[in-house]
Amino acid sequence: MKLDLEYLRNLILQEASAVNAEELALRIDRGNDVVDVYLFTVPDVQLIATVQARKTDKPCIPETWQVTSIAVRQDLQSQKLGFFSYKVVIAELNGRGFGVTSDHSVGTEPKAAEFWKRLEGEGSIAIKRKTKEGNDTFDYPPYETPDPDDDCDAGMAAKPATDHSWALTDSVYGATEAEARKLKSNYFEFVLSGGKKAFVEKLPSQFNKKFDYYLRIQADKLFQDVYLAEMKVSDFKLMELIKEELQVVLTNEEAAEMFGEDILEDLEVLDEEENNPWAICTDSVGREDKEKYEKCVKSVKKQNKER
Repeated sequence: MKLDLEYLRNLILQEASAVNAEELALRIDRGNDVVDVYLFTVPDVQLIATVQARKTDKPCIPETWQVTSIAVRQDLQSQKLGFFSYKVVIAELNGRGFGVTSDHSVGTEPKAAEFWKRLEGEGSIAIKRKTKEGNDTFDYPPYETPDPDDDCDAGMAAKPATDHSWALTDSVYGATEAEARKLKSNYFEFVLSGGKKAFVEKLPSQFNKKFDYYLRIQADKLFQDVYLAEMKVSDFKLMELIKEELQVVLTNEEAAEMFGEDILEDLEVLDEEENNPWAICTDSVGREDKEKYEKCVKSVKKQNKER
């Protein structure tokens, strides 16, 4: 079968429209129990996405590997590079006869968990692998079934992002492998042209002129930067939630003392909204009896949800 390079190029550009596909390279490092995927630009070697997968501790419909980390450069996070990176690592492991699941050791960040949720939908790019007995869903302690091959460990996560071992559909696997081969060939061209050697020669001494080590350090840094950025967003949302809940028991003056004068503007906006529980309860029961006021707010909130 002749490979349509124009079609392939368009596929790659759909996945990374903000980056010229000809300037992207892919490298996959394989170990006995770990796989690292690096997507970077050439010849300047700027890491834009990375994924790591490791073997699961328990069978989890053997053999299954878990995606333990994934990160995409923040300015490129709207370009489907994360989706593409997931497909690459799954295709790599599927090609070795393994299934892939979400992180079952620490857990998956909400944004990354969206990928696994998509797999559950109709017309999914992947299918659920099964045990010899036909089971396709993991069991967690203490609820293991007689089939030992579907036993898995949820790890630190209260609820893993997925309870299945996944394999790409044949068509998606073929397309992903074709895309990956083109990007790998870009890396080989980078090596053969002397670009890699020239880049390594310019690396700071702490990298010991080792390209692998440089990519690993950059991957760790990228993951840390993305993770911290997500944590800041989570902290912001948490603070907003705390503010909202404390408004139930605080007067406007007390809220301003705790959160600053800016909160008063937010409270004014809330007071103007229809069916606003704080405004309704302030008018109806007042805020002197805080227990009565809190019960009123909760009651109005419940009514709003039932509307």
